[in-house]
Amino acid sequence: SGYSESLGAKNLVHLTNSISIVQRANPSCSIQFSRTGVNFGDVPLNTFESQNNITKSDSSMYLLCLDVTNAYFTISGNRSPHDSRYFALDNQGAQGVAQGLGVGMQYNGQFLYPNSSRYKVDIGKNLLFTASLVKVDDTVTPGKANASFTLTFVYE
Repeated sequence: SGYSESLGAKNLVHLTNSISIVQRANPSCSIQFSRTGVNFGDVPLNTFESQNNITKSDSSMYLLCLDVTNAYFTISGNRSPHDSRYFALDNQGAQGVAQGLGVGMQYNGQFLYPNSSRYKVDIGKNLLFTASLVKVDDTVTPGKANASFTLTFVYE
């Protein structure tokens, strides 16, 4: 009767953040979030038979800085064991967690590699983050597909 297996409800990619300060006595920056999570909802498992990824643009923030010349961020999190270009799902390998998927992240159209170099921020412009659930193995199994990352902002 039209039943199809799915990854599970509430599949969420979540961005956490931290701020660190470099070479400034009294810098003045603030981050305003419009959304910090990208919700993929309930994804039919057979979606990955016809395509390799599902992309959502649901997370954005605004970095407002006074008397700051340069701002950068790094993104950190666990790498997928199947493809190091992507982030791993939270609790990868545990019962009830989807298998064969990773998460790709982009910032204003630029691909973000896990735990790599820093990325320049356009101060005073909206920072749009896009997440993709990506097939990283031949076999995709159902379960929760949650992922978390940490964004660290550095300004000088």
